Parts: sequence; structure tokens; C-alpha cells
Amino acid sequence: MTEHPHGTSDIPDLLDHAPPGAMCLGCRYDISGMDIRAKCPECGDRIAPSVNNICIERANPEFLRAMDEGTHRAWKAGLVALAGLALLCAGYTMSTKGLATNASLFGTLMGSSLLFVSIGLAIHACWHLGRARMPGEEPGIKTLRKIIPISAVIVAAVAMASACIMILIAMGLVEPDRRSLLSRFFILWIVYPFLPIYIMIFLQMLAGRSRVLNIHILPALIVAGFFAIMLLPVTLSSSNSELFALFGIRVANPYPFRIVAPVDPAYVWPAGLGTNIILALVAIAYFRKGMGFTATSADPPPVPPRS
Repeated sequence: MTEHPHGTSDIPDLLDHAPPGAMCLGCRYDISGMDIRAKCPECGDRIAPSVNNICIERANPEFLRAMDEGTHRAWKAGLVALAGLALLCAGYTMSTKGLATNASLFGTLMGSSLLFVSIGLAIHACWHLGRARMPGEEPGIKTLRKIIPISAVIVAAVAMASACIMILIAMGLVEPDRRSLLSRFFILWIVYPFLPIYIMIFLQMLAGRSRVLNIHILPALIVAGFFAIMLLPVTLSSSNSELFALFGIRVANPYPFRIVAPVDPAYVWPAGLGTNIILALVAIAYFRKGMGFTATSADPPPVPPRS
């Protein structure tokens, strides 16, 4: 067993069977020799957290602190992003109804600005989640934990490049015959909704080590998020004559498909992204409540339940 730099112990390997003398964390039942994939015959708890001492409620303080900060910052990023999407839609609605140009411009600029702020908050949140390493983590959790910060950086890079292209088009510095080519770049905007899904998958994996979180709730949110992503191609292959008019870009749709949507296609992208953000906020709120992160700093740290 290796020592953690801060004094806590790391468990190097996960066991396949409970060692002699092992007891269930919930009811103290003797589970010696049992397969860790089984459940305790006394209380029905999963054996793996008891055998490997990797129940997240019993993780080291550094891990819990990083998860607390990361999920809290991700919650704030989600709220800011929802506000930005709402302003984008409001600005576009005003422009389609022939209202004041300044009002629609305000909605577009403020909405885009809030989206950039939310991306910055998301990077900070994902950095905290990425460093939240716990003892004996499985390869899947380790891989996704490293992917989340990288995904946030990719989203930021796409956003910055998109903003530069939008500014060049708005200033008339891009020739009209090249606008369709540049507009194809915006297909990369589909990466945005995946970041909330990655966070939900990561929380679901951690919930598999918990004694208080229901592992069947988070997968339902993840599946709903993938259904929301399936709506996004409607934006890119719609009958709308202009692509991403939501951001004030007047570029002819270069995609050959023609799909008649029941609503203005410009609203599909913010609706799909907003749906995934809301689902991620629900997952984060459930995770934080189950972990006791919603308690005030003056409250004592949560104690894992015992029967």
C-alpha cells in the first residue's frame, strides 16, 4: 500500500474476491471470499465498495474537496450558459419580428458574451473534476476524468475560432463566395452538448461506488441527453435559407438536405444544448445532495450511513 503525499493511503489494486475477515460496510456481515460483483446477502449492498474501501463517501479529503468545488463551479457555469442561450433566442426573436436593431444586437452580444463566460467557468470546473483522483479508480473513470478537461479546452477553442469567423463575416472582410465554406466550420458546434454528457457519465461512474446514490437515476439523464443531441442535425440541414442566423450570421445554407422543422431551425441548437445543460444540472444537484455537499461549511462533514 502506497502513501499519498498528503498522508492518506492509496489502494494500489482492486480485489476480485473479498479477503478473509472482510465485512460489509453497511451491516458488518462477514463477506469473506465473496465475489465483489455480488451483493451482501444480509443488507443487499454492493460488495465492491466494502472490499476495496473505495466507497466515495469514505474517500480522502482531497478527492471530496475537488469534487465539491468542481460540481459547484459546473453548476454555476450551467446557469450562466442557460442565461446566455435565453438572450440569444430573445435577440433572434426580436430581429425576426422587426423590432429595434439595437435590441436584437444587445441580445446577440450579451448572449454570446455569457456563453463565453460559462465556457471559462466550465474549464475551471472541469479542471477540478479532472484532478479529483480517488484510490483504486478503474481505468474507465481515470480515462473519462482526463477527457473532461480536454473536452472543455476543445469547446473553448471552437468557441474562440467561431467568434473570430463571425467577426470577420460581420465586418465584411470575408468575400461572399467564401462565406459558405467558412460556415461549414460551424458543424463543430455540435461538440458543445457533449461536455454536459461527459460530466453526467463521470458522475454516474462515481455513483457506482456510492452507498447512498441510486445508480439507475443518472443513466436515464444521460440517455435523454443523447436524444437531445440527435435533434441538432436539423439545424445544419434545414430548409432555412440562412445558417446560424441566431448569431447574426447571414450565410446561405451550404448543405444539400432539406428538412422542414415544425419550429424555426435556429432554435434547435440552443434547445438541444439547453436541454443537456438542464439534465447536467439535475445530475449535479442529485450528486451533491447525496454526497452532502449542499451542507454549509459550518456543518460537520457527512457521515456515510450505516444500518
